[in-house]
Amino acid sequence: MDSKQQKKLERYLRNANRFIWGLGRIDQAKTYQWLDEHGFTDNGERFKHSYKYTAEVLIKDYGIERILQEIIKPRIDDVFRPKLIRFLRECWKKGECPTVDKLIAKGFGYILEGKKLAGEDVDRDPTPFLLYNEQFKFIRGWGEMAGIWFEEIEPLLDSKGESLSGSSDAKSELPVSVDYVDSAEALLTGLEQIEEGVERLRPLLGQSGKHLKQRIGRVYRGRQELNQPVIDETA
Repeated sequence: MDSKQQKKLERYLRNANRFIWGLGRIDQAKTYQWLDEHGFTDNGERFKHSYKYTAEVLIKDYGIERILQEIIKPRIDDVFRPKLIRFLRECWKKGECPTVDKLIAKGFGYILEGKKLAGEDVDRDPTPFLLYNEQFKFIRGWGEMAGIWFEEIEPLLDSKGESLSGSSDAKSELPVSVDYVDSAEALLTGLEQIEEGVERLRPLLGQSGKHLKQRIGRVYRGRQELNQPVIDETA
């Protein structure tokens, strides 16, 4: 990340409507506890002052790169989960904000209901990416984080097998082009759609449908890491 990009992201963080774009825990005390548990403190002590003060200390003491890699990215993975983020990214690229019905049909209704999935301790709030009117059950538009994440931050996060600082990622021996990532995402989306179709046809397909769904599921799970080469297991 060059200094120009670094300063721009720092300004985004400072001017966010909500602290770390609303990705904290359910209230200030829990957010500061979460930061403390993950090694982010105010000179060794748990944060206790305003969000504005805390944001400045985080930028000054830890830097925007570490904030993005160790606070923002993990919280997005926990709250939204990678599969939902892929779906939102596709919608963003198409210029189509998803509707409530579409989210529910895709199995992402949990983000609107604040549900905790099995084995999780996660406070869910769609606001960083989606402005949801809970009273009338409709999505008013994209949240503040959507454009910043998809256009500014996400391309910096290992899009070429490198960290934000530009050092080589030990997990990746070769750079991963943006075209390759897009192709891998398209493959995963296709597998998801095939798996959903097979599930609907299972009553007609019987035992063969069950085996086909299991095989697609194995292939899908094996392709979830987008920086891994895609190998046709059926060849």
